[in-house]
Amino acid sequence: MITTVTVGGTVVDGAQVGGSPLDPCQVLAEVTVLHGRGGFGETAQPMSATVRVEQTAGGMPPWQSGDLITLDGVEGRMFAGRIVERSLTHFNESDGTPWGRFTVTAVGPLAVLGVRRIGDVPWPQETGTARATRILTAGGTPWQVDGTVDLSVLPRDVDAQPAAGLLDELASWTSAAVFDTPTGEVVYQALSGRSRPVVPFMWDDFDPAATWDQFDAALTWDGDPPSIGDWPSPTSEFPIVLPCTAVVFEPEWASAEATIVNEVAIGYGAADPQAEVRLEDAASITAHGRRYLYQGTGLATSADATARASHILTTQHMERWQIGDVTVALDLLDPATYAAVLGLVCGDHVTLQGLPQPAPATDWTGIVEGWTFTQWAEGGTLREQMILTLSDPLLSLAVMRWDDYPAIYEWQEHPNFVAWDDLDSIGILEAA
Repeated sequence: MITTVTVGGTVVDGAQVGGSPLDPCQVLAEVTVLHGRGGFGETAQPMSATVRVEQTAGGMPPWQSGDLITLDGVEGRMFAGRIVERSLTHFNESDGTPWGRFTVTAVGPLAVLGVRRIGDVPWPQETGTARATRILTAGGTPWQVDGTVDLSVLPRDVDAQPAAGLLDELASWTSAAVFDTPTGEVVYQALSGRSRPVVPFMWDDFDPAATWDQFDAALTWDGDPPSIGDWPSPTSEFPIVLPCTAVVFEPEWASAEATIVNEVAIGYGAADPQAEVRLEDAASITAHGRRYLYQGTGLATSADATARASHILTTQHMERWQIGDVTVALDLLDPATYAAVLGLVCGDHVTLQGLPQPAPATDWTGIVEGWTFTQWAEGGTLREQMILTLSDPLLSLAVMRWDDYPAIYEWQEHPNFVAWDDLDSIGILEAA
């Protein structure tokens, strides 16, 4: 829930959606915040916030384009950016009282990189991580690089361009995501930044106040259960679990042949025309016919182009069932899950539980690509919801590793009809 709106360092009076405003002449009527991108591989979109304030006849709000605006709630910051657009309309209450409706649109720091030109000096051949760091540093906004890109990119001559376009170009060569966060950072997220580390339980994970007599005498560090070695550490990154009771509409499963790519050519190097690496999947071509994709890139070597082509072919050579948008009724979540959902950013993992059957899985884990948060008043009640845009973890190569499985599993328990790249959660294995 967003409780505080601050513009230019001043808290907006009545900044409580649908509630009793602090100033009886002003109420914050609706807030919408958009984060992330529309799907895996899509162009980066700056965060945006739309704030609607209703005010009785009186002075105009002093807000202007360029003013800094932040939205804060009970679980922390939901948006930080600057105003780029304002509008004003009017309406009358049932008693004839005239009101003005001010709508303010703001964008996050990624929008600033769209108009900030960089590249007035030559750049050397370097890794994707180094190039992303170079662009973000020159862009001048708060930033971070999440994960590592080992692919190397070509040197670049002096050619000043907007920083956001250069980031998008680099991301398209390396399958990275670019987004800005609710706290006002621009993130370049490599595929490795989307993994979920599952690490063994460590001695330091125990409560330091625990005493020896609180431990089960049969507990061992390794060996047969009960065994500490079979437990994941609390520092492991597990998906946020959404029960089906908190999902407003039944999620729609979709699978389309149009997503299949079974022949890939990647251009690389500085020559004109570029050299190519070409890969194909014979079984997929037999089943679906040739489905060709060419991408010219700024990748430097044949090995880099091969890695890029292999990623596309591995993740897109076959149809896969997946779920797109999921609408979450935030007021139906327990406090811990509510806080976790409001803290989601692009690249986080979410598991949907208890999906209606028949379906490809009872539980499904997807990666958050973006979300839309809306808060409004309805019949005197404050409402809020979040629409999550999810992608198939295989696209990000974020499937489970063998080490992620509990030691209690045995080979004979694995269904022979489940492919390894389908095993992106223990829930899917157990459902199968």
